[in-house]
Amino acid sequence: MRNLRVMKFGGTSVGDAERIRATAAIVAEQTRQQPTVTVVSAMSKVTDQLVKIARLAADGEAAGLEETLVALRARHFQAAEALLGPGQRQEYAGAAAAILAELEKTCEGIARLGHCPARTMDAVLGVGERLSALLLAATLNQAGTPARALDATRLVVTDANFGEAEPQIPNLIPNARVLPAVTYQEAAELSYYGAKVLHPKTLAPLAERGIPVWTKSSFRPEAPGTVIAPRGTHGLDGGGSGARAVTALKKAVLITVESTGQLSAMRIMSRAFSALDHEGIDLLMLSQASCEESFCFAVQAGDAERVLRRLQESFAVELAHGYIRPLSLQDGVAILALIGSGMRGAVGIAGKLFGALWAARVNVIAIAQGATETNISVAVEESALAAAVRAVHKALLEHATGTAG
Repeated sequence: MRNLRVMKFGGTSVGDAERIRATAAIVAEQTRQQPTVTVVSAMSKVTDQLVKIARLAADGEAAGLEETLVALRARHFQAAEALLGPGQRQEYAGAAAAILAELEKTCEGIARLGHCPARTMDAVLGVGERLSALLLAATLNQAGTPARALDATRLVVTDANFGEAEPQIPNLIPNARVLPAVTYQEAAELSYYGAKVLHPKTLAPLAERGIPVWTKSSFRPEAPGTVIAPRGTHGLDGGGSGARAVTALKKAVLITVESTGQLSAMRIMSRAFSALDHEGIDLLMLSQASCEESFCFAVQAGDAERVLRRLQESFAVELAHGYIRPLSLQDGVAILALIGSGMRGAVGIAGKLFGALWAARVNVIAIAQGATETNISVAVEESALAAAVRAVHKALLEHATGTAG
């Protein structure tokens, strides 16, 4: 892996049979020198075709959809005809047909919905790269250079920001460990702040009945995984030594609402949160100034525009008369959350947290601590998030037992 070469070819480099052949020759030459991974784009203009396919499916234009799907198939199979002999061509045709059948099935789902969700659009657009990777691998094998096409979805895990997803590099903490057991509350907090194995709301009915949940990896079924269980079971005594995990959530914005002192802060907060509830917006954290004239809260970046619009509508009169200052928005924010039922009543946890952030020169924008003392959250600049997580893990979790990053 240390001697691995990674090469990336754009759409014009795999735009037709002639260009694919030339690209294969370059890859073959490099492979003779050292192990090589090749990343390819879709054939030029294919991504535009796929966008059109998704739109036609959403609009219920069956004739146009079928015509575009046929054209997409024809372009790739014509290139295969020019590049491959009978054996490789047959192998490519089988694999490509499976991908295209999957695309058609996805289009049926889009048509039933009447629109194409961002997650589905990502799957549709990925078809182009999958087809061109198959074609390049087959061309290399045809020329005597062993190659195998790999679907990147088997190799790369991304966040859930569909349309603009970012890869989740395996962990910010290389020596993070799996927790053998967590309480329902700890699991809910971890899930809310980035651990996406379980949605927090799925745990409520299980917690009510004391039903334990095992989370395991299908890639490593022999590993024990983590059990989510009631206190008093599986070594969860409800006390512990303090913090147990640190997690983080990127792509947040911080919105500040400030009164000029002529209106009740409680009334402003009530109306603000009522407006957000009407929009179905989840708050990531909330912090209030001691003078009670201002408060700030964090939401996901994708919700920021709706939040601002709704607040400006709700407080139109107050903003116009200067009872509320212009709403302030700070983007490029991330939320770091320190989690642990054992933090309840423990002395020095917050001090160690902020001391670690200070030592790493991480500026804290806002602070929030839940009434249950299971979670201490801080808003930091997203660019400083990695340093913040590492610093907090080292200071509070690295030498503890049964902790994770």
